[in-house]
Amino acid sequence: MNPSRVLISTNQLLRVNSGNYYKYCIAGKTGTTSAAGYNLISLARYKGMEYICVMMNAPYPNPINPVFADSSSMYKWAYNNYSMQTLLTESTSVCEVEV
Repeated sequence: MNPSRVLISTNQLLRVNSGNYYKYCIAGKTGTTSAAGYNLISLARYKGMEYICVMMNAPYPNPINPVFADSSSMYKWAYNNYSMQTLLTESTSVCEVEV
């Protein structure tokens, strides 16, 4: 029998019972220094597109850190305000350069 392994993450977007769990978040890294403040970089996948959210120099109030709720809000905003658009095809000529 294999022993159980438990990974505890400080990224509440990934923790199901954290109160800030975000089902579209697939990865992330938290960090803090006195110079940089509290930071969170996360990645979410929604309807086939991947989004990166970077939160920097956030305050770290106890007991609630705003970066998790703010990241979820930013993702939702991006889903509703951005879409894929074809600007050029591979065969579209943009310019000619004389050599």
